[in-house]
Order: sequence, then C-alpha cells, then structure tokens
Amino acid sequence: MVDEVQASFDARATAYDANRRSLIPHFDEFYRIGVEALAYCDQSPRVLDLGGGTGLSTSFLLGRYPDARVTLLDFSNEMLAVARERFKDNPNIDFRVRDYRSFPFDERFDLVISGLSIHHLTADEKRELAVRVFGLLEPNGEFFNADLVSCEDERLEQEMHRQLQGFLRQGLSEDEVQRFVSSQRLDRPAPLESQLSHLRSAGFKVVECLYRHLIYGVFYAQK
Repeated sequence: MVDEVQASFDARATAYDANRRSLIPHFDEFYRIGVEALAYCDQSPRVLDLGGGTGLSTSFLLGRYPDARVTLLDFSNEMLAVARERFKDNPNIDFRVRDYRSFPFDERFDLVISGLSIHHLTADEKRELAVRVFGLLEPNGEFFNADLVSCEDERLEQEMHRQLQGFLRQGLSEDEVQRFVSSQRLDRPAPLESQLSHLRSAGFKVVECLYRHLIYGVFYAQK
C-alpha cells in the first residue's frame, strides 16, 4: 500500500494543486482554521509539516508566521520538488524526503501540522503517530491535522460521498470526478471520535474538532 500511495503522489505532483479548490468545499477555511486556532505567539516557531507534499499547509501557516522555521517532510520527492519551487526564496524551509512513520527525529518542535496525509495510515499507525507527535512537541506545543474523516454509520458515510460528488461536478468533468473517486481506494479515513481518542490517549491536554464538512475535518491538540 505504501508504495502504491507514493507512486500515486509522484504521478500527480505537478498537477496536485491545480484542482484542490474543486475537490475541497470551503477550501480556504479548511486549510486556514487550524492555523488561526494556534496559540503560539512568537513569530518564528519551529514547525514540522508531516506529509507536507507541495507545501499547501505550510503556505497557509506562513501567512500567520512568515518567519517560521519549517521542516517539510514527505516520502514523495516529486511532491517536494513542487514545494522547493514554491519556497525557493525562503531559506527557513528544510525539505526532507522520508517516511514520517519511521524518520529518526533528533529535535523538538513548537508546532506540528499535517494536511491530507495521515488518512493513508492504518488505525494502529494513526494511534502510534499521535504518541510520536506528542513526544516531538515542546511543552504546550500544538498540533493540527486537516484531513479526511469517515462516518461510523454506513448510510451517513454514503450520503457524505453523494453530497461531495455533487459538489465535485460543479467544477470538474465527469472523468475527473471518477478519477477522484477511484483514488479514494487508497484512503483509510477514520471516524471522528477515534481520531480524537488517539490524541487524548497520547496525552494531549486539549483535544478538539475545529471543523467538519462532508469527508473533511480539522483536529487540534495541545500538549
């Protein structure tokens, strides 16, 4: 599965950002709400972007923290190539081509962020990652994850996807809609409560869902 996910992102890297707004309802709110909820006050936080890809999440973060020192980590070199071009004039971005599940971090961060990446992990991997993120953060450090969320009830899950496809057809061709639907076979989204539970079990003192619409959700936690 990992190789298949990596190959999928490698193949889509240069075109990845082009139709994001047609895939994600309330695109700006989805990416911005986690950034705006952060309590960190210094203008140059140490930030880890997990599965940072083309740098979309980091670009929103830099809107609030322009002097942030960001480690942008992804296992797709093709995706990071897009990010390198996006941030070519920013010396504070460190690009690392690695799998964040096994990367041997030797530093701590004020903030950890992630956008549309963690849903590719298994349930056990999600649980383990929550513990790992907790350990990587400084005291009072913060984490937000803008990602996919599923429904525990199958009827409601199907209804969320039906409504999403209605939105997709407003901006995409039918072929594009079907390609997106096909790509979802690589996704492993988890229900809202299980994602919040992983964060609580990891030890975070504040855990909240900041946003949810159809299959998209944003989760926040503070150490």
